[in-house]
Amino acid sequence: MRSYAVMSMADVAVNGDFDFEEVIQLLTNNLSSEKSIHVKISYYYAFCALGKREYYDVILQHLFHKAYQIRLFSISLLLQLIKKEDYEKTLEYLITCEKNEKFKDVRNTLLRAIDTVKAKL
Repeated sequence: MRSYAVMSMADVAVNGDFDFEEVIQLLTNNLSSEKSIHVKISYYYAFCALGKREYYDVILQHLFHKAYQIRLFSISLLLQLIKKEDYEKTLEYLITCEKNEKFKDVRNTLLRAIDTVKAKL
């Protein structure tokens, strides 16, 4: 639940008339005490959505996480956040991950993500 609350907070700020820096500060304060990796990735999504694009690379790194649920979540978020300047780098990561992925569901999700990114190139 915290995960969706964090992402929603960013989405509301982006679509409304909010001071991004104020929202970023609030999120930064809360992130420091967060223990769940899933929720932390939601914070990275929020930061990225609010213009802190360096967090896109942090989410990319989670494509290699040991938990398949985190890999799936990261793929989903990356596709929501991707911008033109990210296409080639993201495609590289997705292809590398797909080659090493052992879980069929994750591999299929990676293949769909690869197709999605290739279609944008």
